[in-house]
Amino acid sequence: MGNELVSALSVQVSIIASVVSIIAVTICSVISAVITQRGAKNTKQTELIFHEMITAYYDLLRAGGEFSDVTNKEQVTRFIDAYTRALLFASPKTKELIQEYRDSITKISVLKLKPPEDFMDQVRQHEDLSTKLVQAMQKDLRK
Repeated sequence: MGNELVSALSVQVSIIASVVSIIAVTICSVISAVITQRGAKNTKQTELIFHEMITAYYDLLRAGGEFSDVTNKEQVTRFIDAYTRALLFASPKTKELIQEYRDSITKISVLKLKPPEDFMDQVRQHEDLSTKLVQAMQKDLRK
């Protein structure tokens, strides 16, 4: 009778241990799946933001390169839209350069109508600013 009691207790302990193990494995699987889903969601969100940032910077540079007439509403609108989108993603230093870039493009476009003697110097300064802006954008994209 003593052996039967020990045997019955042993079977019950084994069953309880098996049930607890199954529950623990199930809980671990669920937790692992939730953590993986969160990580995938965060990664996807980061990828989308990065893609939008690249597009915004590219659109600004393209619109700036095409901007030639301050009286052309379509060009002005396209540039301002690209400018605004780029500001959304830019670091403080890049924002500063984007604003300088906007001012420089406007200035060059106005001066182009009646070029002063130092017009080419103004254009070189604009090109230098454009180079600094591209470098700042590249730095933002590496973060």
